[in-house]
Amino acid sequence: MNNASILALIQYIANKEQTGNTVSPTEFTSILQVATLKHLKRKIGLPEEYRVGMPVPRQQFEATKKLTDDISQLKVWMGSPDLMPLQIDSDGIATTPTDFYYPSSLSYKHAENVDCEPVIKKRVIEVLTDAQWDEILNHSIRPPSYKYPVCNFQNGFIRFAPTDLKFADFVYIRFPLIPVYDYYFDSNGAYVYLPQGSTHTLLAGEEGSQGQTTGTVVSLSQEVEFDDTNKIDIAGLILQMIGINLREGQLFQYADKVTQQGV
Repeated sequence: MNNASILALIQYIANKEQTGNTVSPTEFTSILQVATLKHLKRKIGLPEEYRVGMPVPRQQFEATKKLTDDISQLKVWMGSPDLMPLQIDSDGIATTPTDFYYPSSLSYKHAENVDCEPVIKKRVIEVLTDAQWDEILNHSIRPPSYKYPVCNFQNGFIRFAPTDLKFADFVYIRFPLIPVYDYYFDSNGAYVYLPQGSTHTLLAGEEGSQGQTTGTVVSLSQEVEFDDTNKIDIAGLILQMIGINLREGQLFQYADKVTQQGV
């Protein structure tokens, strides 16, 4: 299911619901970008869903395997065999990655002597709030140590204690790549989707999305970084944004019909 399929589903439902609230391909890119971020926020856990007596949202990061799988493609492991760990300077400060959205885990490898032999143990780095950070730095019983390291997220950086950890394994959820629906106009003035990675040599009377009238256009499309089930949920968010509210069962029925009929 690509961007064109999502737009086709939205247009099909808007027509069936007789709302007249259709979306042009140009408008679709802007709405799709917002809906994708809203969907990610929902998968992490919407704080606005908190209620008295129910201090957790309906969906929450890693609350179930399904929720974990839904955003697993957005996980980044700094410290994996293919990626350097997070570097911590001598002041205990590390710069957060530019694509960072939400932390999953932080740990570091601590060398200890066991029976006169060096043993590497992985220690979890506890994430603290600002108030907790101020309190624990001066804690008389259990201040931060190599055995109980801590960190605190600030604007664009993370501070650690002890300050000389040097490196940390950091697993986080990154922002999804910004989805884009690119197209060209055929000789009849109709939109034609350009799938991600594709090219098209313009024929007489055709025009690229950037105003090109000759030559070969290279697609600027970026597909949504979620599986098809999640893409249907994103389509549901877009429909809500244009004033069409459906039950989940109705939405999936429409999606099945569009897939089967190829409309």
